[in-house]
Amino acid sequence: MRFLKSQGRLVFPGVNIPKRYESTPHYFKELEIIGSNAFGIETYKKERKHAFTFYLSFLSDKLLDPSDLITHTFDLGNYEQAFSTLTNKNESKAIKVLFRFG
Repeated sequence: MRFLKSQGRLVFPGVNIPKRYESTPHYFKELEIIGSNAFGIETYKKERKHAFTFYLSFLSDKLLDPSDLITHTFDLGNYEQAFSTLTNKNESKAIKVLFRFG
C-alpha cells in the first residue's frame, strides 16, 4: 500500500490466507481497497470441479463464445480508464475488459 498514490486503488484478487497488514497508509492516503473473488468449486451435470476447468471445457467444446462477454477493450496506455470501467460496473455495464497490446 505504501507504493500507491493518494486516493489510489488496490484490488486483492482471489481468496488468500488471512494476513495482518498495516492500516496506517490506508486511511492517511484515503485508499480504496477492493476484494475480487470470481472462481471456486462448482457443480455442473452432477460433477464438481473448479469453475475454471468447466469454463475451459465450454470454450474448447464451443459451448461458450467468450466474445459475448467482452464489453470493453482498451489500449494498454488507457489502463486507468479500463480499471475505472471495471470498478464502476453499474454505470459502465462492463462484464469483461480486455487490453489491446501494440
